Amino acid sequence: MAENVPDEDSTVMARLREAGTVLLGKLNMSEYASGDAFRHPYGRPRNPWNTGRNPGTSSSGSGAATAAFLCATSLGEDTGGSIRGPAAFCGLVGIRPTFGRVSRHGVFGASWSMDTVGPISRTVTDCAHTLAAIAGHDPKDPQTWDVPVPDYAAELGGGINGLKVGLITERVHTEANDPEVRDAVIAAAAVLAGLGAEVREVSLPLIVNSSEISYGIISSDAAMLNWDIISTERLRELDHNNQVRLLMGSILPAKVYQKSMRLREILRRQILAELEQVDVLVMPASSVPATPIPEAAGLGTKEDVIAGFKGRRGFTAPFNLANLPALSINCGFTTDGLPIGLQIAGKAFDESTIFRAAYAFEQATDWAQAAAAIAGGQLTATALAETCLNRIETLNARLKAWVYVDRDAVLADARAADQAVSDGNPLGPLHGVPVGLKDIYYTANIPTRAGSEVYKDFVPDFDATSLTLLRHAGAVMLGKAVTTEFACLDPSPTVNPWNAAHTPGGSSSGSAVAVASRMCPAALGSQTVGSVLRPAAYNGVVGFKPTFGRVSRYGVVPVSWNLDTVGWLVRTVEDAALLLQVMAGPDLNDPVSSHEPIGDYLSAIVNPPAPRVGMLRRYFYEGADAETRRHLDAVAEQLSQAGAEIEELPMPPSIDTAFDDQRLIMSVEAAAFHEPMYRVQAEDYQPKLRAMLAQGLEVDGVMYSRALENRRQFTVDMEQLAQQCDVLLTPATPSPPQADVTNTGDPAFQGPWTSCGLPAIALPSGIAESGLPLAIQLVASPFAEARLLGAAAWCESVLNMQLSPPL
Repeated sequence: MAENVPDEDSTVMARLREAGTVLLGKLNMSEYASGDAFRHPYGRPRNPWNTGRNPGTSSSGSGAATAAFLCATSLGEDTGGSIRGPAAFCGLVGIRPTFGRVSRHGVFGASWSMDTVGPISRTVTDCAHTLAAIAGHDPKDPQTWDVPVPDYAAELGGGINGLKVGLITERVHTEANDPEVRDAVIAAAAVLAGLGAEVREVSLPLIVNSSEISYGIISSDAAMLNWDIISTERLRELDHNNQVRLLMGSILPAKVYQKSMRLREILRRQILAELEQVDVLVMPASSVPATPIPEAAGLGTKEDVIAGFKGRRGFTAPFNLANLPALSINCGFTTDGLPIGLQIAGKAFDESTIFRAAYAFEQATDWAQAAAAIAGGQLTATALAETCLNRIETLNARLKAWVYVDRDAVLADARAADQAVSDGNPLGPLHGVPVGLKDIYYTANIPTRAGSEVYKDFVPDFDATSLTLLRHAGAVMLGKAVTTEFACLDPSPTVNPWNAAHTPGGSSSGSAVAVASRMCPAALGSQTVGSVLRPAAYNGVVGFKPTFGRVSRYGVVPVSWNLDTVGWLVRTVEDAALLLQVMAGPDLNDPVSSHEPIGDYLSAIVNPPAPRVGMLRRYFYEGADAETRRHLDAVAEQLSQAGAEIEELPMPPSIDTAFDDQRLIMSVEAAAFHEPMYRVQAEDYQPKLRAMLAQGLEVDGVMYSRALENRRQFTVDMEQLAQQCDVLLTPATPSPPQADVTNTGDPAFQGPWTSCGLPAIALPSGIAESGLPLAIQLVASPFAEARLLGAAAWCESVLNMQLSPPL
């Protein structure tokens, strides 16, 4: 087919163009869409999670490209599992819709009675939007059905309380399953039950033979469709495995094909009978995680072929045989860090219910919604806590985000939260939500080591005010996240989940990585220069730093009393607003905490207007690399097109010394705190912090006074600048995270806002050429957090950037 150039688009491509999409390119695949083929026309696709592993079956390029953020969404074709297989292996969402829901006109076929076109995406929402765009009757494909196409995305948020879920016994409790796959699917079923679904086991005896049944049909169908190749010398040009498959199909007796069709109908009736009793069926999408890439062509031994039939191939084939819709969604990871797929199948043309169940599962750990779901009885705090704890057990050995987690204590607190719901007690806005703490926050009777040998034996006897407020709001303390030593310069052992060779930022490195990798929904950090906003930018999450004094610092190991600010890392602006609502306010134990009125931050993010944006180029463009400058220009244009008023504002001259003054102030004030310990055990400090403390002890009063005076002028200048618009816009960092783990990155773009005390937020805004996150930074006037969060929520909806690292 090397010279095949069609003269028209396939129907699905034409519909995508009508919907406004841009065709990025054609993706690699196995030869003739055969999952057995060894040959791939443009080289073998690799799984982004582990390049020694398969990214899936025939739609392997679609899965690999989507998982690696090389495209937003992709299309595949599923005859026996080639959408759900790549989705499962690559940690994505892929749906094989009902047979006849999507036109196959202009798509190469493998089986006239089972081929189905569908999307592979990173989120349920994206998958739902894509299917809605391509679905519908097509006169050019006589096997499409003329039935209404719902607005799948609009129906996602209905919840699953009362949904009847059937867990297929033969595909869950089977020796063919990898134990980690089995456990992850059982745990996923528990999450669905915690969301209000009624889960029970069902039996489908013939499902164990589905692979053999489908192979008897597909091989003959494929031979029929490719007879012009089989009957000529062109057959020898094909991949060895394809030659075997087509020749086998060409000589298969009709009685075998007929028997396969009869067994297919019996299986279909078994499935339909169970779907009379339940709304959806659940089982693994594959019995194993992504398999190693074979070293040579060949179907293997007889035992290999039988294992393939009994194993992963037989887990997707049942719903192709029954012509029913089925979806795969990530439900966990193996100890080797490979994704595990949960398969959800449903009734003909009822993709909406499948999407709704998948969306509820996907959002079960989405933080702001989790508290409401727990309070409403749709999710248990215990199920949510177990999900986070299991994720920590799977990923923390590799990512090193946590320094302390007490599983028993967390589950005890979660069970107490569930009991409070059962007892009808008043519930806080964070009821049952697990939250992580940077290991500089005091936790009564729990070590607070601040990442240092100096504090290795320190155990506070009281909680930090911020933790007390979180507990009063119902939050569950999940654990202590890794920090750089005393929240300062020396890098921590924490690993960037996007690329281990690149810095995760600091000093709140553990908090950022824990949230980015979904080990927890939210984590507290702190910012003296850039230690919340920079890790947020480097890890693709939202970072929020309120106005200096807006949130108490009592019970937080200090660095600089003029600069230290409590902040947090979350995945959405809504989550940031909810945390601020809980923790804002004065504290008698912190003399710099403010009595300024507390805003209604949650109301501010509901339908906010397009903001007036002041774009800052001087200083920020001078220090940014070319890619960062281009990216911010593109973001500004996107916001402008959506209705924001963009105006470039000049920076005051005081910016020129602000960062140097800030670093001097930090060194002096850190040295003042650490001097008693430093004089006794200087060698226990890491090199960069030790050098900073030595420098701080040498600074004279004149230099310190001049820096404070300069800072005062800079603060006045920046407050006046911020009053000229709703928010200021800058890059969050001078560049994407660098391939250098000997430092925590450049804080020059976040530092100014800590120095002058203005509230700031970092929002994920794109992916760099290196494959790592990019972010913007928004800043507002003092104590104008409501305005800042409203503008951030508006920008978040326009940018629609939901990032997830390739773990």
